Amino acid sequence: EYSMRNLILIGLAAFFLMMAATVSVMWWTRSLAVKKQAEAMIESINTYLKDKDSSFTYESISVSGFPSTMNVTMVKPHFTGRMDKLLADPKIKESLGIKVLPEWAEDVTLDGKIVAGVDALSNKFKLEVFGEWLTKGNIAGKTIETISQVDGVNACELQLKGASEIFNDLWSFYILVDTKKDSLKNFSSLNCIISSGKSINTSTKEALTSFGGGQLYISRAPKNDISDMRFYLIFKDLEVSKAYDDLMAVYMQALNQAGNFPAKSNVFFIRNRVGRL
Repeated sequence: EYSMRNLILIGLAAFFLMMAATVSVMWWTRSLAVKKQAEAMIESINTYLKDKDSSFTYESISVSGFPSTMNVTMVKPHFTGRMDKLLADPKIKESLGIKVLPEWAEDVTLDGKIVAGVDALSNKFKLEVFGEWLTKGNIAGKTIETISQVDGVNACELQLKGASEIFNDLWSFYILVDTKKDSLKNFSSLNCIISSGKSINTSTKEALTSFGGGQLYISRAPKNDISDMRFYLIFKDLEVSKAYDDLMAVYMQALNQAGNFPAKSNVFFIRNRVGRL
């Protein structure tokens, strides 16, 4: 009886050890594939941007979260581009009501990181943005530099119903775009938390905008043949300063010089605000 008990314990220990080793191998294999896919996607984007004098770079990409989650972290993403060339497609210009674009370049850097994560069952996804946005725009020979500072983290969490197929869809981002999985049908909830913060004109140190934070929440609960959808949206204390009006006026003036928009279109960009600093 004693020997049998030992054999059972040894057998159980061997089984759990084998499962742990299997999960470890699967996670590391999947993490390497996910990192390569992310790098390949960015390479594909840069192929498209190349002939438009634009590019997207980053400091590093890493994968972490073993064993329960898989988090892909991109450090200091940086976009630099000629907006006049990116928007030069006739269909884009027509949809935006643009006739002629002045020379227009934008340089945007996140002095922080972006984290995209998925849990082991591939039914909970997250997107988090940490850090400050640094922008430098040059339109029609005029340069504008701003910094957007946040007090916390901007984060979204997507919850799907059901679970993945064991050993098939574990830690899978692809399940979101796999038409066979029908992610929309399995949608359960989306919760986005927007951190409070402010934006500043880097050159003049003037405050441009101030924001008290916000939240977007959408949930779906199936009931027989229909679904009960709930939508919640709140923004707190959004204020826009005259300095922001002046900044947007620079862009609008440059675009209007080519007769792109009627004069009244400035109302949305310059006068549409909740408060004033």
